Amino acid sequence: MDRRQKRTRDAIFTAFETLLEQKSYSHITVQDILNVANIGRSTFYAHFETKDSLLKAICQDLFQHIVDSAVDASHTQGLYSTQAAPKSVFCHLLQHLEKNDNMVRLLCGENGNLFRQYFKDSLNELIRTQVLCDRPANKSQVEISDF
Repeated sequence: MDRRQKRTRDAIFTAFETLLEQKSYSHITVQDILNVANIGRSTFYAHFETKDSLLKAICQDLFQHIVDSAVDASHTQGLYSTQAAPKSVFCHLLQHLEKNDNMVRLLCGENGNLFRQYFKDSLNELIRTQVLCDRPANKSQVEISDF
């Protein structure tokens, strides 16, 4: 992604967060996002298919690299590198939740089912890769319930 694309994507994310502070997810339209981000419709659709795909991209930005770093063991870099897995991975997750607490709070609010499902799926993947990696027989038995 080049700088211009990243700048546009950041503008869309910021506009979406601003709108979530004003109204619920279900009441936000793509046109609202376009107006706040000051972009054209074709620009939005060049980045995202729908408002739901925008939400999924935000969730991926928040969590996917943590899951990926746990799977490929690159989580041993950075702030919690002196701690053993899975502790370092879960500390990394908690650090991200804290760093992005406003966005997480907004996404967990009214109509936050999509976000909660994505978070639940990400957490299940972390548990499967970090906690149950030595116990393959138990992998299918662990499931995070809805919160």
